[in-house]
Amino acid sequence: MSLEHVAAVATVQPADFISHLSIKYGSRDLLARYFLLAGRRLRERGVVLTFGTFRELLAINEANRSNWLPLTPTFNCLYNELDGDTSFCLIGRDTSGVAVASHAGRLFDWRSGSFAEAAESLRLFYDKPERDALTGETCKVTSVTAPYLGGMVSYTGAVWYRPDYRGLGLPFYVSRIARAYAYAQWRVDHAVGMVSNANVAKGLTDKTGNSHIERGVHSRGSTHGDVDYHIVWSTPREIFAQLTAVLAGDEGRGSMIDQRRA
Repeated sequence: MSLEHVAAVATVQPADFISHLSIKYGSRDLLARYFLLAGRRLRERGVVLTFGTFRELLAINEANRSNWLPLTPTFNCLYNELDGDTSFCLIGRDTSGVAVASHAGRLFDWRSGSFAEAAESLRLFYDKPERDALTGETCKVTSVTAPYLGGMVSYTGAVWYRPDYRGLGLPFYVSRIARAYAYAQWRVDHAVGMVSNANVAKGLTDKTGNSHIERGVHSRGSTHGDVDYHIVWSTPREIFAQLTAVLAGDEGRGSMIDQRRA
């Protein structure tokens, strides 16, 4: 089946991600309560969050290039081995099964390295940068914290919301699901991501709840051209504090409907 066919066909309404969820690490009660709440709030907004494949993700990206930049190599199955033990792909679908959102994550073992080392060597982006990196592609890291972001690290990205589903508060829930799920599967030391300076200026990081944000990643000659990024990250303690706060707020108001425009 071609990538075009995968993207074009609206599937029968797929099962919610919760039906395929396992919690290996962390507070089972807290995580289960948050996943159930978030899944319910997404469905209230007409979105069912599902687990998908990276082949599906690539096809969806290619079918929505009018409002989505090319998929970054980190989450592109043409450049990386992306298996279920060290990666996951979340796809949000409307009631007819058509993709309207995505968020993906990968596990990196940086116990003998760091975010800074992986980014500058381009191994954050490619399994084999010597073979697949673009001619002249570089990444320089000036963040003072990046050399200390090590251990077992989840890195999330491939974030997309179809334009007609923006402004509904979806990032508030999905970004927290991604970080929490990564911990539940891998017991990571840090949850890390990157956001372009342009998107930081638009206030997009205010919606996703990362605990820390810092300038200092400078990508040149990449698939997205020349882009400067902020690093965003949270520790496990901060991830669980965020979930606790969301649950307490929801219980206090009955619904997070005030987050709809986030």
